[in-house]
Amino acid sequence: MKEFSDMKRSEIQEILKSIDAHVPGQWEVSCENQTYVRRFMPQRRLILLGGGYIAQALCRLAPRLDFAVTDVDDRPDFANHTLFPDAETIICDDFQKAVKTIGITQYDFVTVLTRGHRWDGHCLRAIFDGTMPAYLGMVGSRRRIAGLYDLLASEGYDRRKMEVIHAPVGLSIGAVTPDEIAVSIAAELIQARHDLPRDPNVLVQEDADRELLCDLAENTERAAAVVIETKGSVPTKTGAVMAADMLGRTAGTVGGGCGEFAVVTAAREVLKSGAPKLIDIDMTNEVTDEDGMVCGGTMKVWVEKLTD
Repeated sequence: MKEFSDMKRSEIQEILKSIDAHVPGQWEVSCENQTYVRRFMPQRRLILLGGGYIAQALCRLAPRLDFAVTDVDDRPDFANHTLFPDAETIICDDFQKAVKTIGITQYDFVTVLTRGHRWDGHCLRAIFDGTMPAYLGMVGSRRRIAGLYDLLASEGYDRRKMEVIHAPVGLSIGAVTPDEIAVSIAAELIQARHDLPRDPNVLVQEDADRELLCDLAENTERAAAVVIETKGSVPTKTGAVMAADMLGRTAGTVGGGCGEFAVVTAAREVLKSGAPKLIDIDMTNEVTDEDGMVCGGTMKVWVEKLTD
């Protein structure tokens, strides 16, 4: 395993490239005979295949749930920013061509919401021929879905891929209107995202803070700090990352207050000596907010000078 002390700014730039390609990047932090992985996950893509009322309603919800929405429809009257103002990307093209253009990855969430099973079939054929997404859902009645699966199986497509599809899409909440169905789908997306398998060696926080990563990749004389362990009540999760320089200027956060003061102090020492440092932060008496709530925990934070 590579030690965190070997991390170079060029490698952080590679992490940024990975995020832009919708795949995760990661650091491996080795200290005290243990390796911790800090994964940087890009914002999950929600790919809506179809531009009807349900897709429009879901597009209004999804960005508020931290999904980056891509909408696809083969009709210009439906694939446009007037109907999908919150979409990050809109593609007007044949569904099969669009799926290939998008390049679905194992980290994506996909919902098939076309105007009929003829087009649903086009979507599934293109998806099955590529990488299966983390989540795949399809709207429709159970009878029509079963008929479509039989057709695809007769064409040689693997039924095991069909078995993982959430169909009919959405949690069973008695939804009837497009808005209600969108809510049921959004709830299922949240549940599916929560249920994704986790590696026990991966630190909890996995957000990809572009401002922080750019600060580390582009600026000289920076030290980076990552929270590798927490106990009790603390204002952050393991995996929280912060950068600091000799003047005390920072990017990112490890929770504020005495924690950040300790990191800035350690960062100055690390920048002077060049040697990494593991610090213990006792937040037992740290006030966390205006209501006077007090932390009752501790954190271990690894601080390292990045090399060119």
